[in-house]
Amino acid sequence: NQVRLDSPPGFVFTARAQRIFFRHHGLQEEIARIITSFDPERPEGVFKLSSEIMQLVVKAELPPEVSGALDRAYAGLERRSHSGVTVSVRSSALGEDAAGASFAGQYRSQLNVRPEHLALAYREVVASLYSPQAMTYRLGRGIPDDQTTMCVGVLAMVEAASGGVAYTRDPLNIRDQRVHVYSAWGLPKGVVDGEAEADVFVVERDPPAIAERRIAHKEHQFHCYPEEGVCRLELSQEEAGDPSLSDAQVLAVVEAALKLEKHYGVPQDGEWAFS
Repeated sequence: NQVRLDSPPGFVFTARAQRIFFRHHGLQEEIARIITSFDPERPEGVFKLSSEIMQLVVKAELPPEVSGALDRAYAGLERRSHSGVTVSVRSSALGEDAAGASFAGQYRSQLNVRPEHLALAYREVVASLYSPQAMTYRLGRGIPDDQTTMCVGVLAMVEAASGGVAYTRDPLNIRDQRVHVYSAWGLPKGVVDGEAEADVFVVERDPPAIAERRIAHKEHQFHCYPEEGVCRLELSQEEAGDPSLSDAQVLAVVEAALKLEKHYGVPQDGEWAFS
């Protein structure tokens, strides 16, 4: 963590892990065979094609080399966190977020996963390379199927009191240099997926100062189930109208976002949460 930001402990399935997994079962060749049989003149067939490939990936067991590495990595995560820690399993495909090909919302992520279901969650995230929307997106941009590989981040789950996304530039107005923070109660999921109304804070850069605030009427929030998975809870009328962040928290998010922008040298968007 070169920018010294608070982030959950975790580990990563690399692109090599997916290549070992696919090679062990001959999946790449089988997927290529299935895709070759696809008739591009009948685009409605992409759903059947997608389902067939995704089931192929999900049902294939991880080879010993990958499953053994997973067991060791999770044991290390338990030592850094706590026994039985649940995790978020996050898609991070090669080429994702590249200029002109963001793949935003194309791939799957799993939240609050128990250790005994981690291998399955990994396979489901890898299988999402072949979701109908991802395959159509690649086809429309001329990206060869065999050039996409899925890396997967595994992070200790954060039980969020509030969360959201910060943009170091306005994504809708290139001339607006201010930082935009979108926030809601509970997990960031609702903001990231666009399922929930979000509070919006617009912050000047230098010195950081809140220039605008738009507090939404937030009807629900996402939280972790005690055992596994997430649930949507209704908010009271009072909570619905309250800002999901204090001014100090808004400025803390902005400080973190600007550190990322300085480190990478280009505008950034970042998902964040307050426990």
